[in-house]
Amino acid sequence: MSSKKMGPHFRGKRADKTELKINFKTRNFVCQDEASEMFIGEWAEKRGIRDQLVIATKYSMTYKAGDDTISKKVTYVGNSVKSRHVSVEAGLKKLRTTYIDIFYLHWWDWHTGGDEWAAQPCRAGKGESVRARSRQNTVAIYQGAWNVMDRFFEREIIPMARAQGLALAPWNVVGGGKFRTDAEEEQRRTTGGNGRTIFGVEWERTEAEKKVSAALEKVAGEVETKSLTAVTIACVMQKVPYCSPIIGGRKVEHLLSNLEALNVSLSQEQIDFLESVTPLDPGFPSFLIVLVFLSISQPWCCN
Repeated sequence: MSSKKMGPHFRGKRADKTELKINFKTRNFVCQDEASEMFIGEWAEKRGIRDQLVIATKYSMTYKAGDDTISKKVTYVGNSVKSRHVSVEAGLKKLRTTYIDIFYLHWWDWHTGGDEWAAQPCRAGKGESVRARSRQNTVAIYQGAWNVMDRFFEREIIPMARAQGLALAPWNVVGGGKFRTDAEEEQRRTTGGNGRTIFGVEWERTEAEKKVSAALEKVAGEVETKSLTAVTIACVMQKVPYCSPIIGGRKVEHLLSNLEALNVSLSQEQIDFLESVTPLDPGFPSFLIVLVFLSISQPWCCN
């Protein structure tokens, strides 16, 4: 579960309702001006459930960008050992914990060498390192955008993960809230509820998103669920092993709807149908390799 939307506004009644059995939370220092980490730390400490949770956080972004009391922010950004160290120390305090379960390198800064971030042990808790038995850090999980419509993740990332034995934590699995029925979109238009516009000015679905939504609605009817997001989450989880989608949400209802994915089992025919709506573009050089292979084995196909 992503806590990107959790901040000061999430306290009180909304926080009290969040009593579901959640055991994995991922967090970004930057979002909500660091308040989301503080919220999770307070929430877990109050209930005494820290050891029942798998908490992930990350570093690379300038999480002190909005702090005017700090004049030199260069040590709070990038992949350097310094940036990682201050991020871990700050994260431990805000999360009110002595250790971090998963620590992501958020994005590549194109300056720090791989030997620096990989070879220097990362302290994930008091007196501990991420890899206690080795002098090197271990890459164990990859995070990236993936859903039934945006399938570029399947080009090289998934094959790499399989080859390296990596787990996957895809985000944007529910399409930024754009996978919805025509009836739901009309209701939003009528009530003025609209939708997210974080990635653009238009909250309404594109024709491609409507087409995918219709396919998800069809499959949802077959598996007897009203949740389109449950179907798209179940689809990515069934396609690869060791997959833990990072799901956001602004309301408790969103979380409940997403959790329905755990009770959805799709047949291979249903997965094939969903994939047929947005076929995978293998890109270069994969498409060229296939073309050359076909031209050799079946010359008629390229004439």
